Amino acid sequence: MEGLYELKHQPVQFLGRATTQIDINSIYSYDPRGKICYSADNPSVNSNGNVLACCGGAIIWPGNHPLIVGNIHYQTLGEIRKAADLNPIIHVLRLWGPNELVHLVQKQAEKEGCPFTLPPMDEIRDLCSLCKYIVGNLNHAELLQRAVRDPEVYHDIAAARLIELGEVNMFLEEGKLNCEQV
Repeated sequence: MEGLYELKHQPVQFLGRATTQIDINSIYSYDPRGKICYSADNPSVNSNGNVLACCGGAIIWPGNHPLIVGNIHYQTLGEIRKAADLNPIIHVLRLWGPNELVHLVQKQAEKEGCPFTLPPMDEIRDLCSLCKYIVGNLNHAELLQRAVRDPEVYHDIAAARLIELGEVNMFLEEGKLNCEQV
């Protein structure tokens, strides 16, 4: 039946044993700019019980980062799902990909007068490495968190989810937040 299944794919990623057992130059690489992340819709649970909005590289990134949406030991599934549904960073990845995270951090750094170095594109081989450059770096992740809290940026993400994906929850949440401020 046509239209029954939708196949999505991403190239091989340089993770796990591949980092020590495979020559990085032998792995297919591509320019991840302008590509969306399909992994942001595939949650995973790590050994600590953390639920990540990603089944890719974020599983092995150390520390607390914005793609961790909860913990199965301390929160209900409903709470974790709501946190993921309202996490604007996840939806930036779904809508525009990690390159938009770079742009958001760059704009926020300029706004705050902070130094920010664009990722060295000769070292960025896939979506995960580009995402990690922002999300896996504490300073970049903090800039990103401040950027998506900007009401205009949040609105743009919520509106894009509504228009592009037919998802209303962020848009409705934005309305609640606006009503509470009045």
